Amino acid sequence: MGMVSPKISSNLTSSVQWKDVRLMGMLIFIKKVNPNMNLQIGAMYSETTGIPAPLPMFSFMWKYKEKWSFNLGFPRFQIKYKVGKNTEIGTNLTMVGDNYTLSKTLYNEEKKMDNVRIMNMGGGLQLNQKLYKMINLKLSSGFTFNRRFDFLDDKDRIMKFDLDNDWFMKLGVSIGL
Repeated sequence: MGMVSPKISSNLTSSVQWKDVRLMGMLIFIKKVNPNMNLQIGAMYSETTGIPAPLPMFSFMWKYKEKWSFNLGFPRFQIKYKVGKNTEIGTNLTMVGDNYTLSKTLYNEEKKMDNVRIMNMGGGLQLNQKLYKMINLKLSSGFTFNRRFDFLDDKDRIMKFDLDNDWFMKLGVSIGL
């Protein structure tokens, strides 16, 4: 299975340029071991991980009975338990990030900075609640163990900030079509 997904990283206050286009792509091979278990191996390229380089992907996915699911792999490790018909709780370790084009060019000691790359690694607990037919609420919280911001001139790093590890909380609503 393969996929390519472009996106634009711009605040649209000026014309969109080629450097504002970000790509995500993956190629993954899936081997179904049995109806409740599969192995996945492949590679991905994504600027949304904060590392714009090819990365390996692997996963062992297992559904145990009707309530438990395990996704043991990289870049995601996740365990979920289905509490009820509309509620799941779980835990995960994950790597997320992104690359952004700055709306105004900044300078550090005469060096131009026009992009920022963000990288977060962390883990914690999550709650998924189906609210209504296609509307889901997701709450996750945990602790980061790597937080980094790199300010760039195109692809060259000009300045790096390693932030203190800290607690986080995310709340999201999704609508499935």
